[in-house]
Amino acid sequence: MAMVTLMVASTDSYWTRDFGPWFVFNGDGELGVVDFQYNRDRPNDNLIPQRYAQQYGLPYYGMNVVQTGGNYMTDGIHTAAQTMIAYTENNNNQDFVNNQMSSYLGIESYHVLEDPNNTYIDHIDCWGKFLAPDKVLIRSVPTTHAQYSAIEATAAYFATRSCAWGYPYKVYRVYTPGNQPYTNSLILNKRVFVPIMNNVNDAAALQVYRNAMPGYEVLGFTGSWESTDALHCRTHEIPDKDMLHISHQPYFGIKALSETTVFDTYITAHSNASLYADSLYIGYKINSGEWQQAWL
Repeated sequence: MAMVTLMVASTDSYWTRDFGPWFVFNGDGELGVVDFQYNRDRPNDNLIPQRYAQQYGLPYYGMNVVQTGGNYMTDGIHTAAQTMIAYTENNNNQDFVNNQMSSYLGIESYHVLEDPNNTYIDHIDCWGKFLAPDKVLIRSVPTTHAQYSAIEATAAYFATRSCAWGYPYKVYRVYTPGNQPYTNSLILNKRVFVPIMNNVNDAAALQVYRNAMPGYEVLGFTGSWESTDALHCRTHEIPDKDMLHISHQPYFGIKALSETTVFDTYITAHSNASLYADSLYIGYKINSGEWQQAWL
């Protein structure tokens, strides 16, 4: 508990994902809170992002858009995906919503899709999840399921779209014959917390995450989960305002040994601390050879 700080405030519900703050680094490299009009009539919940910004002394930006966190996923590289309520709950003013998402969140590639689940909630975390900038997880169901065609069409949509790195998404599928909420998970640092249901499909669901995310520890958790309300809905990650941000463009495909390969890497120490010179290198190997390194 010595590593924990608490914010004490009144709330109307425990759906932290839906009403919690969204975060950006502004043009000055400062962590800031982006707020929105929560799409539920829960005034205490709606105030939480503003109170969080005040308590921790963060810049606060009010985005005049009706939104909900359970219907927002982003890869952190100017790409986001949502269902159509992002538009319908804002008077179907698509240009306005697109402009606000760009201005406040830097979203340049914006995927707004019909909800393939066709449920009352229309939250994207009930059927999909970005696992990396080039990987997306989409639920799958038996051919007899009422939403089979719509879900398959959604998976096909992402398979034919390019990720932020310029090549098609790698689409992973998790089997949810009983509408299990396996996509409603939380990625936090190097761990993935996945809601499980104590049934025969749990092990396969966890293995999908492990296959898609080598190097991560994938953990399953039982709880009072529902198909539209699971672990992701009730949690919200918080960025490290002093993080070290490394951004680069991966290469895709085969390159000839005779080619000159240039790696552009942007490193930002939001703590303003100096970088360690002996850590500024790229590790690589050619085909199945030994790992080598070159200084940046």
